[in-house]
Amino acid sequence: MKYFFVFLALITLSTAFLYRSSEFEKRGINVRDQILDQVYSEPLNATTTCTPVNLNVEPYFYNGVVRTGYLNVNKGNSVLSFMFYGRENTP
Repeated sequence: MKYFFVFLALITLSTAFLYRSSEFEKRGINVRDQILDQVYSEPLNATTTCTPVNLNVEPYFYNGVVRTGYLNVNKGNSVLSFMFYGRENTP
């Protein structure tokens, strides 16, 4: 049984080397994801809000910069929310 698992692992590893993108490129198959080549016919209509958050209060006592907000991408009712933590004027 042990030899079966060793054999199975060797077969799996050897087939993994056959399916790398460089092997497909050698065969003339385009392996790019084509995302950059897409042309979108409608413009992206996005709005965003960003508001400062004071976290220098109990129980956080964070004295850095915190901003939170959302990005409305106008695809149905979809929005992306975000929260950034950072510090201003750092070298």
